[in-house]
Amino acid sequence: KTHNIYTIRPPTSIYLTKRKMEEHLLTGTIKFFGAHKPYGEFANFYPSPVLIDERKYPTVEHFYQSQKFVGVDDRLADKIRRCGTPSEARALAHTVETPVREDWEDVKYSVLMRGLKHKFEQHEKLK
Repeated sequence: KTHNIYTIRPPTSIYLTKRKMEEHLLTGTIKFFGAHKPYGEFANFYPSPVLIDERKYPTVEHFYQSQKFVGVDDRLADKIRRCGTPSEARALAHTVETPVREDWEDVKYSVLMRGLKHKFEQHEKLK
């Protein structure tokens, strides 16, 4: 599995192992993977519902995966939005035969950033 790596300032309220703290101090990066591990709040699977365009998404992952089909198959996009878990949302988006929207490669980064922006603006404990 790959890890997302972002340069961030670590919150003081999260427990860090000595090795992880030393790594952060030396490199200025924090590695995270998994919604329920250290720094999990930065993961797209982290349970933090977001309201975007008057629609509620259980996680940023739900938002991101559903946006692949907006304008192509809006019923599928809504079905992904309503999946029970982010893993189910991702799996559904990856297993359907419906092609993703034509501009997906051009917009996918901005879609992700939009979801993350809403997540961190809408949840006080993540600010």
